[in-house]
Amino acid sequence: MILPDKQAGIALDTSSDSDYSQAKQNFLRRWLWKFVNSNQKNHRQMAQSRRFLVRSLLIGSTIAASAIALGSYQVVREIILDSITKQALLEAHQGKGEIDQWLASRKAEVTVLANSPITRTMDWSVIEPYFKAEVKRQQAFDQLTLAQSDGSRANTSFGKVKGSISDREWFKKAMAGETSVSDPVISRTNKVAKVYVGASVPHPSSLKPLGALAASMRVDRVVQVVNQIQYGGGSYAFALNSQGFTIAHPDPAMISTPEKPGTSLLTSDNPALAALAQEMVSRREGIRLVQLDGAWQYIAYVPLKEASWSMALVIPRQNIESALGALNVLAGILGSVLLIAIAAAWQYVQAYEQARLHAAQEALLNRLTTRIRESLDLSIIVQTTVTELSTLLDLQQVFLGTYNPATQTLALIGDRVTGKNDQSLEFQTNALGDLADFLKRGSTLQLNPVAPSDDSPLKLTAGSYIALANPTQDGQTGFLIGLYNGALNSEDQDLLKAVSEQLAIAVTQARLYSQTQEQVDTKLNWSHYRSDKLSDVEVRV
Repeated sequence: MILPDKQAGIALDTSSDSDYSQAKQNFLRRWLWKFVNSNQKNHRQMAQSRRFLVRSLLIGSTIAASAIALGSYQVVREIILDSITKQALLEAHQGKGEIDQWLASRKAEVTVLANSPITRTMDWSVIEPYFKAEVKRQQAFDQLTLAQSDGSRANTSFGKVKGSISDREWFKKAMAGETSVSDPVISRTNKVAKVYVGASVPHPSSLKPLGALAASMRVDRVVQVVNQIQYGGGSYAFALNSQGFTIAHPDPAMISTPEKPGTSLLTSDNPALAALAQEMVSRREGIRLVQLDGAWQYIAYVPLKEASWSMALVIPRQNIESALGALNVLAGILGSVLLIAIAAAWQYVQAYEQARLHAAQEALLNRLTTRIRESLDLSIIVQTTVTELSTLLDLQQVFLGTYNPATQTLALIGDRVTGKNDQSLEFQTNALGDLADFLKRGSTLQLNPVAPSDDSPLKLTAGSYIALANPTQDGQTGFLIGLYNGALNSEDQDLLKAVSEQLAIAVTQARLYSQTQEQVDTKLNWSHYRSDKLSDVEVRV
């Protein structure tokens, strides 16, 4: 304030010291606010880092526990499954042993007949009654055939027949001194698919056989023997020859003969089945999971010793993996326990974070209420509100506003608006309608400065700010406006409402105090001025 000098008669600017002191206080206050705000931001970042670390550890522990549990389950499952498949392969071996023993018995029987003195006479009239009696006795064979060295033959069904059988594999091997089991062929006498067990008829004084003897068995008899091998319901066995053709199968349509060749499994459209057939014709053994007959099935395969065949045992998948039921139940129980434990841990962490947040909000509300009520300085109230709310709720900007319905203007206070905590800047909008209603609804608005200035318009986007209204005693409406990223939960909104109510009371008190202080200062200055004037008059007199 400018007062006249009582001696020199010149005006002295007594307000310069006061302005300097006020500017100094404002500078120190602003520096202190920035320092506190920086510390609060660091505290917030540390809290966020702590929450991130806790959640990362929990997520990492969850992933690690799940991976260990899954890995353990897979290891135990593979051990049990390996044991079961080995047992299934052992069953296939036992079945193979039974078939080999059956074929070996048939070979031995034919060899005994071929070495019989009656057979070595090569006189069919003598041999025929003997062979027919043997067919009836043996029951494994349906026919015996005696072939001369030139391929001519006679059998127990039709006697001497025309034609030669010198092209048959069993005849060739018998004349070479080998006892063998042939692949299924169609009989030239009765047109029935048969398997022949052939042996040579030895010459008494020469290495060259006198002829060959063959005992024929119907293919269904061989299939009957093969199908005795099973591993639970739905399982069955089949056999392949050295070319990959099916020679024994429950389905007769699958059986292949030279006269009625089928499709070799080596050329199957199913790559897994073709690979399996290749393993079988290569006389290897093993067990594989293959899609066959429209379902996934285990196939255990082993080569036969007494014939150039390979036998396969088809086992439905559930027959093998049903033994894993107990493991699956146990894994389900342990998995449920693990999920419950993880869920409980997450609930605990969430509850802990909520408790910390709630405690921080309660502390903020108490601290704000105390600091606001302790001060009647509007700049301190604004500074306190902006600092605390921005720190705890991670608000981008916080404004205190007063809405004048008569002028449709909104006076905002805050560092981000005017650069000072105790000065306001008026804004208005071009939107049609009441500005206060737009703010309460959270509508998108652009607030433009009323007076020409270098300040940019303030953009409020729906869903990114909250405006809380409180009526004032002068008929206007006070607003607490917070801009945020993401979303505010219900607890944050309740906190803002509580702060807004306390803030409305504090701002009203601060303004009343400011008005009263201005009136007191005005009266004191006027009193000093009058006193100085009177003193000056007295001096002059």
